Amino acid sequence: MRCERLSGEGKLICKVCGAADGHNSYILREMMFGYRDQFEYFECRECGCLQIKDIPPNLHKYYPSNYCAFQPPQVAVQREREFVGWRERFVLKQAYKYYLNRNYLLGRFFKERHKIPPPENWPHWLKYSGVNLKLDFKSRVLDVGCGSGRDLLLLRALGFSSLLGVDPYIEEDIHYESGVRVEKKHLCDLKVAKPFDLIMMHHSFEHMPEPVKVMMDVRKLLKKGGILLVRVPVMGSYAWKKYKTNWVQLDPPRHLFLYSVKSMIVLASRMGFKLIATLYDSTSFQFWGSEQYLRDIPLFDERSWGVNPERAVFVASQIEEWEREAIRLNEMGLGDQACFYLQKQ
Repeated sequence: MRCERLSGEGKLICKVCGAADGHNSYILREMMFGYRDQFEYFECRECGCLQIKDIPPNLHKYYPSNYCAFQPPQVAVQREREFVGWRERFVLKQAYKYYLNRNYLLGRFFKERHKIPPPENWPHWLKYSGVNLKLDFKSRVLDVGCGSGRDLLLLRALGFSSLLGVDPYIEEDIHYESGVRVEKKHLCDLKVAKPFDLIMMHHSFEHMPEPVKVMMDVRKLLKKGGILLVRVPVMGSYAWKKYKTNWVQLDPPRHLFLYSVKSMIVLASRMGFKLIATLYDSTSFQFWGSEQYLRDIPLFDERSWGVNPERAVFVASQIEEWEREAIRLNEMGLGDQACFYLQKQ
């Protein structure tokens, strides 16, 4: 796939908002595995979306078998409180339902009477969204581009029962004993009898070459009023402004699109979605990864903090300081990644 050009003029057109020409261009290099291959990207002058100019024909080269999303999931979920009787388990489950659907009055009653907090092992994008997702444990959930299905297994361990994943790049269909399924197929090939209540894309949307088509396919599969949760790196963040072409989340050529908040709103509006909340969830990774790239240290290098902390150029106290800075930036809306909650209108 190549970016669209105006016939005879050689102008690049933004795949998100349609703006033509006048974009800022950057040469980015692959640094996760240390290939150092170079790719041209352009930043839309209107919506701020950074996108690759030409997708390499050998893109599979950049998704080797040790790519993180393909690794076997390790999900260890411990109950926050242990109840031995069915009454206690019933109370706990009703309270947890309230955290999924704030309109659930019975759950609110039990939550307040027994002072039951949401379990600490719930994922932050489910627990701290500040959005009434109007879900229960029977809600139909689809995870798109889920790799081996880690997030689905986490939801299953928390009590969700109707879970499905799709990813065209896994080796074969995966069927877990818990009932979770991950099918090797593209989103557009998925056929279901009943729409989903929640569709998730955890750091997969930025890898997809046709964002408008993906949104159209999602809309067909999602019920009216349902939620599309999109977690992606964010352009315009502090890390982008500080590190520019060494920002670790650029991740060329795997990340085909780096969305700004404005471009996400534009795309959502075009496709009949409304942005109802944004949750920034960046970590110290934006700092230590980018600082390594400044020093020409790949992410999978033996000197990388993520591979071998003992040989890294940073010490633990520096990482802790960056983690505190990440929390501060998230609170200011300047983190380098975010969860966008889009509701189908």
